[in-house]
Amino acid sequence: MAIKRKKLISGIKLTNSLTKEAKFFLVANNPKQRQYEALRAFFVENLSARIVSERFGYSNGAFRVLCYQFRNEPKPEFFVQTKPGPKYSPKKDRSKDRIIELRKKNYSVKDIQFTLKDEGINLSAVYIWTIRKEEGFAKLPRRQEGERLNRPGPEQAAYADIRQLSLTPKVIETRVGGLFLLLKTLSDMDVHKIVRKMRW
Repeated sequence: MAIKRKKLISGIKLTNSLTKEAKFFLVANNPKQRQYEALRAFFVENLSARIVSERFGYSNGAFRVLCYQFRNEPKPEFFVQTKPGPKYSPKKDRSKDRIIELRKKNYSVKDIQFTLKDEGINLSAVYIWTIRKEEGFAKLPRRQEGERLNRPGPEQAAYADIRQLSLTPKVIETRVGGLFLLLKTLSDMDVHKIVRKMRW
């Protein structure tokens, strides 16, 4: 029967039968990992400072300094914080090719926005402008009125015809006629003077 040989690595007895994956956790080769395991053994496993120092290769003074720094550092950095990448947006990714296609036809950012809206795709002008810039399209020169894309604009209201104004006395039925009586009462009370005096 073969006898497993034991060896001491960082003060921990290991057998040759351990896998490299297990040794990754038990043998602290990285300085940050060694600090983490040493502090964990002291604060969580309640091992004495002498045993921890011997196990992880620290002098007694160096380990006391490590504990002091750990207690006084708000957020010790033992682990790498990964930043989340850009989120995938199917709608925007599909519309990118369409934006490029319309831009090649000299559509402005607003023209592209209105065209995509008619196609059921609502995108902000900022996003379309960003795509234009990323793809290297130059800014369009100022166009004349006839060169711009025809799109519905605001309807112009009809001008008021003063000739249609009639001052002939008439009766108007309303459910809020009491408001007119209230205005007369407020005027008699000089409410406007009170408001001016109070500086409202």
